[in-house]
Amino acid sequence: MPHIWIDNDIVLKDFIASLPAGQPVALDTEFDWTRTYYPRLALLQIGIDKENCALVDPFAITDWAPLRDLLSDASRVKVVFSGRNDLPILVRTCGGFANCRPAAVHDLQLAMGFCGHSANASLKTTIETIFGIVLDKSETRSDWTQRPLSEEQLAYAADDVVLLPEALQRLNDRMRENGNLDFFLEETTFFEDPELYAETDASQTWRRIGGYWRIRGELPRMRIRALAQWREETAHANDLSRNRLLHDEALLRLALANTITPNDLMRLPRIHRPTVKRFQNDLLALWKAPDGAPPEPPEPRNPLSTPAKKQRFAELAARVMGLIRQRAETRHIDNTLLGTRHDAESLVLQALQKLPLDGRLLHGWRATLLQPTINDILEK
Repeated sequence: MPHIWIDNDIVLKDFIASLPAGQPVALDTEFDWTRTYYPRLALLQIGIDKENCALVDPFAITDWAPLRDLLSDASRVKVVFSGRNDLPILVRTCGGFANCRPAAVHDLQLAMGFCGHSANASLKTTIETIFGIVLDKSETRSDWTQRPLSEEQLAYAADDVVLLPEALQRLNDRMRENGNLDFFLEETTFFEDPELYAETDASQTWRRIGGYWRIRGELPRMRIRALAQWREETAHANDLSRNRLLHDEALLRLALANTITPNDLMRLPRIHRPTVKRFQNDLLALWKAPDGAPPEPPEPRNPLSTPAKKQRFAELAARVMGLIRQRAETRHIDNTLLGTRHDAESLVLQALQKLPLDGRLLHGWRATLLQPTINDILEK
């Protein structure tokens, strides 16, 4: 696949400036995320079609203003695939959301979901479905940080973008036919939501630790909260992956230990020994005195305290999920786009607790398809 290799600021600026006005432009990334806190951008692909494709070496670029302006240009559609992975990387590369606010981002994977296909389809499956072309994905797990990249890697990277604009056009035509184009366009505003690009709140990362609420005892729970916050802050400050710093399994084992020594730290499961040794004083101090742990809210009350309530909950959740599947099938939409089981169960719990009903099923295009029936189900 023909492409331009860009490894300096001037050529990147000139290439982006040369893109035909008004035409959608496809963007894709290759990145490495094995040891660092953030994914490390290793290659940027920009393409209009088979004759207009550039592969950008991010290690050689210092001025990302042309990319920032491209991403923020509401008059030009940016075509991505599984954009929730690529967009945060690109926005961070351009200086963060305060400096780069993406607009008019259309996700091809999302479009598949509004055309009767899976909204989780791979790029290989998507291209084969639309064009009957089988992409070579043998370079998927290759090392994109190496230089020079192989000819096979370069061809693979170019293949990932050159067909995307035409693929989107074909899916747009299908969405117009089945009446889903406006729903798709509404859903794409997700990429303009600052929450997608927000930094993690270190004080709340303990909530991700599975089984937290099953642990008894104030001290071990304080340790978990303190260790989780320390891990997030330390990983960010030292550009380390969270699991390389301290895996969840090791964090839990440490929090629950009755005694701990430096040698015990080295026996924790799934650890990177040099990293744990580097931070062993911090870990021992937090285990001993987790006084600075973030506060814990009241333990969630179980609203399904009787068999009758559990049965009623299951019945209502099943009815809501049945409605979601039926309306999605009628409109040729992947039902997971319209609503998930979590969406349904959250609404049912609100209804059973006589709380004001709120959730994404009651807003926007989802409400258009589900109301008023969903309220009828929940109010009976």
